[in-house]
Amino acid sequence: NFSFIGEKFGAKSSSDSDVKFDVLAKEIRLKETTFIYDDERKDPTDYGVDYFHIRGDHINAEITDIEVSKYDYKAFIRSFSVVEKSGFHLLSLKSHARVSKNGIELIELSIKSPGSTIYAPRFNMFTKEYTDMRKFVDKVKFDAQLNKSSVALSEVALFAPILKGMNDTIQVSGIVSKKIPQMRLSNFKLKYKEKTQIKATLNLPDYRDIQTAFMQEKIDYAYIDLEELQAL
Repeated sequence: NFSFIGEKFGAKSSSDSDVKFDVLAKEIRLKETTFIYDDERKDPTDYGVDYFHIRGDHINAEITDIEVSKYDYKAFIRSFSVVEKSGFHLLSLKSHARVSKNGIELIELSIKSPGSTIYAPRFNMFTKEYTDMRKFVDKVKFDAQLNKSSVALSEVALFAPILKGMNDTIQVSGIVSKKIPQMRLSNFKLKYKEKTQIKATLNLPDYRDIQTAFMQEKIDYAYIDLEELQAL
């Protein structure tokens, strides 16, 4: 919903070009708060996070060093937790955050949930305008460094329903760059269970045309345990 915020609060008009708008806040705290967003133009989905019908309960947050200017939002998210109606439970999120027309920049990002622990020294999603978020796949460019992290596929499935039914946990690390249709995973390491692991640089194809797509990869090391994969 960053594109919506940007359009509503960041759009220029003929009369506001010289208007200066700055807000500074030392700290904001939320305790057991509920957030609801419903777009009645969209039908609700049966599974996963529905971005048009969001409900977050038990929101607890501590946000400091808040700076809001005309088209720029900065803050230090010291802690943030929420239970989303899809069943996703975010235990903790911590990061230095910046949101502007140039995208979302997250520094020293730490995420914890019941099944996952993720740490990224940087996780940036670059855009040229707020409205680029509405065409996320084709417009948003990634620049992220993911340190060794554990990811529960059952939790990822709530955001990517194609993974529904997968209940295992994987360990991943690497550098993510480019837009989704040409995404590049450099120094990518993936480990599944005890034996299966891969170390490689991958240039991923456009998943929307997977039958004719071509994936380029440089495999540094790979060990596949068929018994482990059969249990996936």
